[in-house]
Amino acid sequence: MKRHNFNATRCSHYPNNSRWYELCDEYGLYVCDEANLETHGGLPMGRFSMEPLYRQQYLQRICRMAQRDKNHACIIMWSLGNESGCGPSHMAARRWLQKYDATRPIQYEGGGALVEGDGQSRLTDIICPMYASPQRIR
Repeated sequence: MKRHNFNATRCSHYPNNSRWYELCDEYGLYVCDEANLETHGGLPMGRFSMEPLYRQQYLQRICRMAQRDKNHACIIMWSLGNESGCGPSHMAARRWLQKYDATRPIQYEGGGALVEGDGQSRLTDIICPMYASPQRIR
């Protein structure tokens, strides 16, 4: 990957095998570690994050990721998951993650994406629309 000028990866939709992080540490690849949290099909978007019944599951997935991977130098940011809308469960997970590791930024595509939001969010430190059109990027 480095020979082809890649220097960063995103663990799309779930944390990867521990060996992947060891290799990224060794070869100097940056990683956005993403929680196992995606709720396609839960309409309206964000339904599960709004539902108090699922708050503990959101928190468990974020906690497991951060506790497992915290000592890998390759991880430069955490992700709250992908395409799950926005809601109180995401906010609770973000607050926990900020207290647990204040050294890394937190990103969440659904938190600031123009598709799911207004381009602004308290959920993410980085506005990162994954599916923006070329016209939107300009």
